[in-house]
Amino acid sequence: MYCIQCGKQNVDNAKFCAFCGTSTVPAESPKTNEWEYDFYSRYWELNEGGRWNLNYGFTEHDARLDNWSSDQDSVMPNLQEYLDDGWVYVSPPGPNSYRFNYHTGYHENSGGKYTWLSVSSFVVDFRRPARPLKSNEKKLLGSWQETVDPNNGLWNKVGNVVFSQRLNVEKATLEFRKDHTFSFQDRTKRGNGLQHGVFYENENGLIDINYKYIPDFDTTIKVGSEKIILNYNRPEEYERVNSIAHG
Repeated sequence: MYCIQCGKQNVDNAKFCAFCGTSTVPAESPKTNEWEYDFYSRYWELNEGGRWNLNYGFTEHDARLDNWSSDQDSVMPNLQEYLDDGWVYVSPPGPNSYRFNYHTGYHENSGGKYTWLSVSSFVVDFRRPARPLKSNEKKLLGSWQETVDPNNGLWNKVGNVVFSQRLNVEKATLEFRKDHTFSFQDRTKRGNGLQHGVFYENENGLIDINYKYIPDFDTTIKVGSEKIILNYNRPEEYERVNSIAHG
């Protein structure tokens, strides 16, 4: 098991950390009916986080332990800032907080195939008792659908209702929830096409949205009554499909 304070590994069921003395039993979370969520994340481009060949008995678990051993001293102070701000772990940080990409390689001499992996991300989820939603966060709740026609006008040329409904499904959609999480369904549906993240209103009244595993998609939203605008460099317009009560 891993200490929730310093992150170092202890024997299973230890009540106190052998390194820093902290109780290894997570503090009881405050009783609440509603939560809001956020996450801490680090990402690596291909090969920037290192690579590990899965041969001679070396496993993904070994790679997780190696990464956590080298990263925890730099990560834990950042995680402590979340704890100081009232957040609690959804699950404690540790080797299981990593995600990897698997790759296939070939030995130059023998031509034999081998597998290697690279670290892609380190993500720790947090939650805390929900605070009152800000004005534009309330307006954003519910489902939104892109207004662009992904079929380049074909929808308008075809009068068949069933076909039109199918095209409607192919539009990208966003859904925002009271707990500050959102989901994005792209129109390609590749790999299911569903992504998740969190959103919060910033000091300028705009909405910052942060994707959990694709940070390149992070953007800011301008909220209107029935439409929202994403990506100011290449504006994308979405219209409201339905709203949900915010209490």
